[in-house]
Amino acid sequence: MTSFATGEFVTSALCEAQLAVFLRALPACETVEDTLRLTLKHAEVLTGARASVALVGNPPLTVPANAPADLIADAQRAWLAVGGESDGPPGPLLPPAPGAAGAAAPTAARVRPTTAGDQLYLPLQTVGKLDGLLVLRGAAPFGPDVAGALRAIAEAAGRLVQLQGNLRHDQLRLAELGMLYEVATAMSSTLDLPELLKLIVERTQTALRSEACTLMLLDESTEELVFEIPTGEAGSALQQLRVPLSQGICGWVARNAQPAIVNDLQADPRFDTHVDQSSGFQTRTALCVPLLVRGRVSGVLEVLNKLDEASYTEDDLGLLTTLAGQAAVALENAQLFTSVQAEHERFLAVEDQVRKELARDLHDGPAQRLAAICMEVDILRRLLTSDPSRLPAELDSLEALARKANREVRTLQFQLRPVMLETRGLRAAIEYYINQLRETEAIVFTLDVQGCKGRLPANVEQAAFGIVQEALGNIRKHAGARQTTIQMREAGDRWVITIMDDGRGFDVAATLRSYETRGSLGLLNMRERGQQAGGTLDLASVPGQGTTVTLAIPTRGYIPSEEPPTSAFELSPAGRQ
Repeated sequence: MTSFATGEFVTSALCEAQLAVFLRALPACETVEDTLRLTLKHAEVLTGARASVALVGNPPLTVPANAPADLIADAQRAWLAVGGESDGPPGPLLPPAPGAAGAAAPTAARVRPTTAGDQLYLPLQTVGKLDGLLVLRGAAPFGPDVAGALRAIAEAAGRLVQLQGNLRHDQLRLAELGMLYEVATAMSSTLDLPELLKLIVERTQTALRSEACTLMLLDESTEELVFEIPTGEAGSALQQLRVPLSQGICGWVARNAQPAIVNDLQADPRFDTHVDQSSGFQTRTALCVPLLVRGRVSGVLEVLNKLDEASYTEDDLGLLTTLAGQAAVALENAQLFTSVQAEHERFLAVEDQVRKELARDLHDGPAQRLAAICMEVDILRRLLTSDPSRLPAELDSLEALARKANREVRTLQFQLRPVMLETRGLRAAIEYYINQLRETEAIVFTLDVQGCKGRLPANVEQAAFGIVQEALGNIRKHAGARQTTIQMREAGDRWVITIMDDGRGFDVAATLRSYETRGSLGLLNMRERGQQAGGTLDLASVPGQGTTVTLAIPTRGYIPSEEPPTSAFELSPAGRQ
């Protein structure tokens, strides 16, 4: 490299020429690195320095990266000494030029080259702010013309570095906004929960430039965080791993609904090593934020080990918080969709089961009676000519069959749409239903009602009556019972309905475990209806010792009745047993 710094004999024309070359080349610099390299090159030419280095930003960008290690260390100490915010570097000011004795020291707003030993410190400074620092080693003595050129180079470079820094920041923000838009669009494009979980962690890991990302959902029933879709080398080992809320940084974030930036995990007392031990993954840094939906924590989103050994920053926190907000809403929508879809499928299954049961009941009941009636009509037709004396007896038999078929049809009609429940309430509907069963079933039904003379909200009455129907239907079809007792009582602020039979009973736990393969939904329907009524349902059964179903429903919305409902038995006295 050619230098023309020779004491005080460098002419003003040479300095101006070098400055002009620098200023013409400066606009071609596209990055901060390009600007620093160009500035160091021309500063070395002006001063005859044999080595140089530049630092910009926090953490500082070092240019060139292969500068002498001790020079980089000196530059870093100087940069830390001024904190990147001071208006000048350490050490004495450059002495005034000859003939300028007694001249006023440069103001704080001006760039001031400073020498210390054989090193020259040249700040890259804009008004009121230090943007960078150049350190040159082995600079030859120089006069005021070189000093002026250095100041002009530093001022121009400082302004460009500042503009490039602002541009870089704006480009990063624009890239983040574009990425957020893409993530939001992708999240809204699917309601498939597994696919959405995978999409969230993959996009988050890329956006935060991290080695791994984990998404944990909160299981409120067990107060645990469940690893849903972890990425990185140890992702498969963490799948569905459960961590109590009392453990780890993620547990702390979920408990306190606050984010956490930890750039030295080994020194953080909240860090739990069990997850690393389970996965074989070594965690160094972590950034974790809660997933919040309407102020409620539904899980946490975490990124681990930022690439290039860098630390997580407040900007990273802001980005991850925004991503977590989008993810939380998308997850809730997907979960709601999955729930609705599952409920729809279950509804279709229940509807299919009801149709099959109705078809079976029609076949076993009214269809058989109608077939018998047709046979009786044929017999009557023959007796008209062969033995008319038998006609009265056969007509009595035909009438009995027709009445029984009529009762069975009415019972099925009531089961499908209990009008009595809508007009008279739960107690009257149960009384009427038991009366109908007494007329069509061989089982002895005993009904014991005390109180319960008012009305409950319509949805509660419908759910409670559905449970009674389901329980009595199970007794008729499966229990082989001889006697069934139905009790209905008031107990404080609750109505308690108990249904007991002396049938064969069953193993409740084993039946529930085999539900998926049996295709039966009766017990599940009863439990869900109990929840819809806001009550509790207890089912107790022992093989060979019968079954007891107890439903307790709260009387919220209770409407007192001035008169007790008319007994349903008075409405249908025919065939009363």
